[in-house]
Amino acid sequence: MNAYVTKLQYDSKTREELIENCEIANTTALDVYEIVRILAQTFEFDGVGLPPHRVMNLMEEELRQSHADIGHSVKIYDKRDGKIYGLLIFSHFTMAQGSPLLTNRNTAMIAEYLMGFKQINGFAFIIDKRLRGLKFDEKMIQYSKDFLMGFDFVWCATDVDSKSNSYWQRLGFLEIWRDEDAVYYIRNMSKKSMNDIFILKLISDAKKRQDEDNSKHERGKDIDREYSE
Repeated sequence: MNAYVTKLQYDSKTREELIENCEIANTTALDVYEIVRILAQTFEFDGVGLPPHRVMNLMEEELRQSHADIGHSVKIYDKRDGKIYGLLIFSHFTMAQGSPLLTNRNTAMIAEYLMGFKQINGFAFIIDKRLRGLKFDEKMIQYSKDFLMGFDFVWCATDVDSKSNSYWQRLGFLEIWRDEDAVYYIRNMSKKSMNDIFILKLISDAKKRQDEDNSKHERGKDIDREYSE
């Protein structure tokens, strides 16, 4: 879940106008078309180059497959015309389903452990750039607090080179794993102890370092054999 600040509506409303008229509420089924449009407009994904209606169909399918919780997701909207200027989308998608943790031998132990926890995924977090710096992001998360407290943790994934990585860390998210494509974060939401995750992460990191050392050692042996032949 990269945190995006972009222009969601191409209108002439000013920052001051939006501040005065924007409110926060849960999204509803009536917002689905607009949610899909905004996500398709914001994200760069496999549908690039396709006709706009096809891109929206792909995004709608992605939302469906990730079991997006439209009733508990959050929007910033203009109370005058209902236009959306911010989205925080949650989905009932486990970290094991939405990441390579389970299939990676270095992280399989972490994935199996996390499957025992009730979890929710932060699918998307987007705010119109005219509302930047006004703490609407914090207000949206706070608005969701009661819902999120029903889970053991919230998880999200961001692009490795995304500027939002430091943002999630400031919000109290723990980096649990990273690969060449993404960084995976968890934020504890319950009293259920998550201390074991730190231990599992240490074990995972140690395994990864050991694998890297073994790989280097094998490459060194190959080089030695080449020179001795």
